[in-house]
Amino acid sequence: MHATGLVHEVRKQAQAAGHEVTVCALGGGGIEEAGVTLVGDNRGLSSIGLLEALPLVLPTLRLQAQVRAFLRDQPPDLVILIDYPGVNIPFGRYLKRQYGCPVVYYVPPNEWLWNEARTPALCAISDAILCTYPREAGYFQGAGGSVQMVGHPLLDAVASKPDRPAARAALGVSAGTLVVALLPASRPQEVRHVWPVLARAAQAVQEEWASSGDCPLRFFIPVVSSDLENAIRESLQSYSIEATIWKGDSHTVLAAADLALTKSGTVNLELALFQVPQVVVYRIDAVTAWLARTLFHFSVPHISLVNLILEEPLVPEFIQDAARPEDVAAAALGLLRNQRGARDTVLDGYRRLSALLGGPGAAGRAAATILTMMTERKIRTSITII
Repeated sequence: MHATGLVHEVRKQAQAAGHEVTVCALGGGGIEEAGVTLVGDNRGLSSIGLLEALPLVLPTLRLQAQVRAFLRDQPPDLVILIDYPGVNIPFGRYLKRQYGCPVVYYVPPNEWLWNEARTPALCAISDAILCTYPREAGYFQGAGGSVQMVGHPLLDAVASKPDRPAARAALGVSAGTLVVALLPASRPQEVRHVWPVLARAAQAVQEEWASSGDCPLRFFIPVVSSDLENAIRESLQSYSIEATIWKGDSHTVLAAADLALTKSGTVNLELALFQVPQVVVYRIDAVTAWLARTLFHFSVPHISLVNLILEEPLVPEFIQDAARPEDVAAAALGLLRNQRGARDTVLDGYRRLSALLGGPGAAGRAAATILTMMTERKIRTSITII
């Protein structure tokens, strides 16, 4: 998603300046439509957790070999890395060693949370680190990185969001009905570990709401792939949830929602930009969690992007063993009913959050930085995005 927006802006600004730019990229989905040369498809190669990543090692190594072979035939003039530090930091070292080309890191990882030991390497390979919010920029600048704050590209992605009445009409939601979005998974391991908690919490909310005589309540689940859809659809009956699976644009569900029960990830920030209160659940395999706590002393103050950026526990989040369905359901009901002003507090926090994200135009600012770098280094042609 972020790569596609950046490619469009790089092409537009290059054309306006009279430059011809060739863009090669890894990815899938919409990025092919941006007019890139697709080097390989890396969809499905991201994971959460150590054990969960093991089945992806060989496919990732094969893809890396494919990319390296491509670059031997078409050496890059400039490379843009996006997120995925476990792959991109070693790959950045290879690029510097093999080609000596400038490297730009766009939407860098939250290294102060996961692995500060990698930060010097990330700064060393990056000629520019294009950061999305102040805490991130301050961290990498303090570590010696060449940093520019460009803002978060999600502001552009949601700029054309459907308005609430149009979204509710598209979903067939009647006036006076509340909508709860269930956002369980973009990866198979999230279906295994996160979805059961969200499903049982939704079941509890459904039962409590029906018994209270409140206004009608409907659940919607936007799906990202047929595989995940099948797994979720098969489980719905066992959880006795009356939910509609939505195959259209997920932003339609977000725009119509009054509340979301959600996994952690970029979607937390999307929900905030859509002004949807949320309850966040994060769970991984029990063995992976034990290894993270015991061997790596892993501990984070927050897990959702909203709380991380604000550096405060604005939205309720439930991590690993604390992710109990009854507690998730209680938090959800508190937001739906605005108990003790819970909903108002979250919406006020969202307004403060928006002010930290740099305003719309992040991809344009990032593209301008990249093209300035190309001009200064007399680079006229090729960009590779990984």
